[in-house]
Amino acid sequence: MSTKKDVELRSESSMSEKLETSVLLKFIKPFDGSRDKLYSFINNCDNAFKLASQSQKPLLLNYILCQHENKAETAASIKDFESWEQLSQFLQSQFGERKRYAHLLLDLQESQQLPNESVSQYSLRVESSLYKLLTEITLANKKKVELSGKISAMEELALHCFIMGLTPRISNFVRMKNPQSLNEA
Repeated sequence: MSTKKDVELRSESSMSEKLETSVLLKFIKPFDGSRDKLYSFINNCDNAFKLASQSQKPLLLNYILCQHENKAETAASIKDFESWEQLSQFLQSQFGERKRYAHLLLDLQESQQLPNESVSQYSLRVESSLYKLLTEITLANKKKVELSGKISAMEELALHCFIMGLTPRISNFVRMKNPQSLNEA
């Protein structure tokens, strides 16, 4: 004998499984990267994902990516996303309250390897700062001709900051190798 609560739970479960993909897609409106629309966009996408079945989620993720315009499209095109959670975090970090170019540059220049931090952890931290800085440069840059030069300059700066921020013994060893890129270092 089923209780009323069991019947309600089963009907809610079957309702989410029976929602057609076309209905879920109506939740998702275009997103242009503006900060004032970010949280409503994320909220709508969250709601669509909650109602989607497992088989609908990959299609939904691709549809969300197709709904990006302008700055959002540019930023999202430089990375591959495997889940909505990953994309949502990326959008919040890129278009939510964020540091400006000068603050990002300062973060990169002041980075130092912490006493209990491995070289690979420090490297990831520097790469993360560089990635945020390059994204800001790409989004803010109006002239495509200047973009490659700015990117190269920031990559060289990141390499220099990485080497100088290492502990002295490791820094000397890396400088002797004369690396040409952050990955090589």
